[in-house]
Amino acid sequence: MKSILRGRRLITLMLLLFLTGMIVLVVRIQLEASFYISQSGKPCYGMVYDREGDVLFDGINGYEGYESGHFADVGSLIGDTSGQMTNTLVARNLESLTNYSFTTGMRQTGKTAIHTTLDHAANKATYSAFGKKDGIAIAYNYKTGEILVNVSKPCVDVAKGYGDIANFPEGSLLCKAFYGTVPGSTQKVSTVIAATEILGAEQLESLSYSCTGSYLNDNRQSINCHKSSGHGKQNIFQGFANSCNPFFAQLLERSGMPLDRIISVYRSMGYAVNGDQKQTISIDGILSETASTT
Repeated sequence: MKSILRGRRLITLMLLLFLTGMIVLVVRIQLEASFYISQSGKPCYGMVYDREGDVLFDGINGYEGYESGHFADVGSLIGDTSGQMTNTLVARNLESLTNYSFTTGMRQTGKTAIHTTLDHAANKATYSAFGKKDGIAIAYNYKTGEILVNVSKPCVDVAKGYGDIANFPEGSLLCKAFYGTVPGSTQKVSTVIAATEILGAEQLESLSYSCTGSYLNDNRQSINCHKSSGHGKQNIFQGFANSCNPFFAQLLERSGMPLDRIISVYRSMGYAVNGDQKQTISIDGILSETASTT
């Protein structure tokens, strides 16, 4: 009798383990089916749109039917499914864009989609304004975090493919917005913020410095201006508008701008200062390095 009871318990336990395993298997298939379909070589993807509904990525029809250059400005940002770029909106959200569900199979055309905050018309106009020059331009709503423009040149036109990839300009497959670059005069924006926090707007606006084309700072370094003849006497508005290096060098060395206060403001803005550990932030699944400076 005891052996029969032990047998029942053993069978019951085995059945419970089997059912548990089946439940886990079904759940995993449901959750991971889109991943395996995306790796199958024959997936069906959804769409990526700008804020007005303009197509930035077409996972259904590909690049057929679009005018030449339609995707030229968004290659390094939106990307594609080729695997050539990994830190792009499509690459980072490939599973979400896979038009497949384990329970229903292939979904209706266009069922899956990502609606971005990008303004494609403004983005294309900005891209064109660069002409033959390379660089980056970003416009965003600081109140909401919405990115309206994100241009990074050189940029690959994904509609043209990668047949000539060996001759692509360096950096064509990267978006400069998401990787560390030397900021140049964009750093002056942060310097103005720091000066406003430390001195106050009224005192900052009352200051003026003279630019003769070069300035020898306290460390005996020559801070040169892009205008060799200098800008003359300037206030903060003129110095900023002229992107005048000597003006900002003198501003940072005034007695009311202690270095420890400047560093504190920079850190409060998210900067990694003087070797601080760099952090990363996620923008719609794309990893972006935080700013750093010395």
